[in-house]
Amino acid sequence: MRLGKLRWGKTGARRGAILRVLIAAQLAAVLVIGARHLGWLQPPELIGYDALIRAFATPSATPPKIAVVGITEPDIGRFGWPLPDAVLAEVLSRLARAGAVTIGVDLYRDMPVPPGNDTLEAVQAALPSLFWVRKIPEGNRPGVPAPRVLAGTPAAVMADNAPDPGEVVRRALLIAEDEAGKLVKLLGAAVGERASGHRFRPTEDGISLGGRPVVLVEPDFGPYAGVDASGYQMLIDFRGGRDRFTRLSIADVIDTEPAKLAELVRGKAVLVGSDATSVKDHFVTPLTTGPRGGFSLPGVEVHAHIADQLMRLAAGEPATLRPLLGRIAEDGVVWAACMLGAVVPLLAGTGIASIPVALGSLGVIAGGTIWGFSRGLLLPGVPALVGFLLASAIAAWLLSTANRQERLRLKRAFEHYLDPRIIGAIAEDGADPGLDGAEREITAMFTDLAGFTTTSETMAPAELAALLQDYFEGLCDAVIAEGGLVVSFMGDGMLALFGAPLPQEDHADRALRAAAAIDRFSRGFEAKKAAEGVSLGVTRIGLHSGRAMVGNLGTRTRLQYGAIGDVLNTASRLEGVNKQLGTRICVSGATAALAKDARLRPVGSFPIRGRAGEIEVLVPAD
Repeated sequence: MRLGKLRWGKTGARRGAILRVLIAAQLAAVLVIGARHLGWLQPPELIGYDALIRAFATPSATPPKIAVVGITEPDIGRFGWPLPDAVLAEVLSRLARAGAVTIGVDLYRDMPVPPGNDTLEAVQAALPSLFWVRKIPEGNRPGVPAPRVLAGTPAAVMADNAPDPGEVVRRALLIAEDEAGKLVKLLGAAVGERASGHRFRPTEDGISLGGRPVVLVEPDFGPYAGVDASGYQMLIDFRGGRDRFTRLSIADVIDTEPAKLAELVRGKAVLVGSDATSVKDHFVTPLTTGPRGGFSLPGVEVHAHIADQLMRLAAGEPATLRPLLGRIAEDGVVWAACMLGAVVPLLAGTGIASIPVALGSLGVIAGGTIWGFSRGLLLPGVPALVGFLLASAIAAWLLSTANRQERLRLKRAFEHYLDPRIIGAIAEDGADPGLDGAEREITAMFTDLAGFTTTSETMAPAELAALLQDYFEGLCDAVIAEGGLVVSFMGDGMLALFGAPLPQEDHADRALRAAAAIDRFSRGFEAKKAAEGVSLGVTRIGLHSGRAMVGNLGTRTRLQYGAIGDVLNTASRLEGVNKQLGTRICVSGATAALAKDARLRPVGSFPIRGRAGEIEVLVPAD
C-alpha cells in the first residue's frame, strides 16, 4: 500500500497524521485485547507456546532423579497383555530392593490377572511408597477403581490430566476431588511429592511444596483465556524433552543383575507404565505438536515430567512457566505494541527508514518473549505481535486514504493551470506544493498583447473569445512545456510563475525558454491572423526573479493559487518597459544573474514605478 510522503511540514497535516495513528492504535488495541479476552487468540498463542516449549526442552541443571519403566512391544510378546500379576509383583519387588525411593504404577488393575494375584497384593501392601492409578468417574463415563489392597488409601491416585482442545496435554491436574468429594492427587504429583521429601501445603493463593509456591493455572493465564482452571492445575514445562529420564523395559528390570539395576534406580523415583503403541496410552504434548514431532508421549512419561518438575521446584530451582504481569498489565503491553506498530507507516510517510524500525520492533517483541520464556516467564508475545501488525495495517490504510484524498485535492486545485505531469509528480512523490503558503524564490512572467483593445472593439464577442482561446492556448503550451504554472489571465494578459508550486532550481532558465517560445508563437500567430484580416499587436513579456509568498490566496469560500510579492509588480512593470524600448522581451538583472543558459545583452538601467532606484534591464541577444 503506497503511502507517499506526508505533508509533515504543515501543522494541520501533522495533526491529521498523528490523529490517524492514534485511531489506528486504539482500534487495533481494542480488537486484539477484545479477541484475546474472548479466547480467539488462544489457538495461535498455544502454537507459539508449544514452539517455545520445544525450543527450551533442554536438560535441566538439576540431574533427573526419575527412571521410567516402559512396557514395550517385546515385553508384551514375552509376558503377554495385560501383564500377569506375578510379573508386576516381580518388577515391583526388584525395583524396591534396588533402592527406588518411591514407585508409581500407571496401569489400571482392578481385576486380577493370574497367575500371582496374591503375590501382587502382598507386594502392594508391603511397599510404603507405592502409588497406583485409578480412574475417577466423570459424567456418564464410569471410573476404574484402584487395586483392592490400595482402595481408599492415599496410595490410590488418579491418572487423568486436563487436556486442551485437540487432546493436547499441557496442564497437570495436581489435585482434584473424586466422586466422594475427597481430594485425590495425580500420579505424577504424588510421586514428586514423596520423592522430594516434602508435602503439599495450602497457602493463601494455592499450594506450596518445600516452602516454594506452585504456580497454578488461572482462567486467564499465559496463553489461556477463560480456561477451566478448577482444582490445582500446573503448566508442565517438559524440561529435558523425551531424553530426560533413565529408561528401562520390563525385561530390563527382570533380567538385569541386582547390582546393576541398583546403579540405575537407587535413590530415584520410578514410574511404571505402558510404552507400547498397541496399548493406546500415548498423548499429544507440546513436544509432539511441531512439524517435526512425529511421536506422542507415553502417559507414564507425562507423569514423570510432572514429578520431575515438582522435585526441581522443591529442590530450589526457580518456578517455571509463570506470567510476569497480570492480565491488565499485559493488555497495556499489547496497547504499547499497537502504538508502536501504528507509528511505522507514519515514519514511512515522513521519509524515515521504517523497515529497520519495523523489523527492529518485531525483533524486540519476539526476542523479549523468547528471553522471558527462557527464564520461565510467560509474556504476551503473540498478542503483541498481532497488535503491532494490525495497527500497522490500519494506520497504513488510514494514511493511504488520506493521501489519496490529498492527491485528489491537489489535482482539483491545479488541473486547470498546471502541466498534468507536474500534478502527477506532486501526487505520486508526495512533494509539498505549499498550498497553505510558503516563501519561495520564483521567476514571474507577465505578458500583454499590444493594441488589442482597439482590435477587440471591431470584433463580435464570440469571435473575440475564440481568438483569445487560440492565443492563450499557445502561450499556455509554452509555459507548461517548461514546467511553469499559469496563474491567471487578465484581459489579453497572462501571469505565469516558475519555481512554483514545486521548487525549481533552474526556474530562471525555464522562464527564459518559455518566453522565447511565446515570442515565436506570437509572431506566427500575429502573421496568421494578419492574413485573415485581423490586426494584432506584438506580445510583450516581462520577467523578474525574487522571493514571494506562494500558495492559496483569497477567502475561506473562494481560494486561488497565486503569489504575493514585489517580484510580480516588477515583472509587470518590465513588460511595460518593452513599449519604451521597442522590444518584445525585457528581463531583469536578477533573472539574468540566475540564468545559466540564456544569451542576453544589457540595455541599461531604468526606473520602475513603485520601486526605489533603477533596475537593470536585459533583452535577448538574438
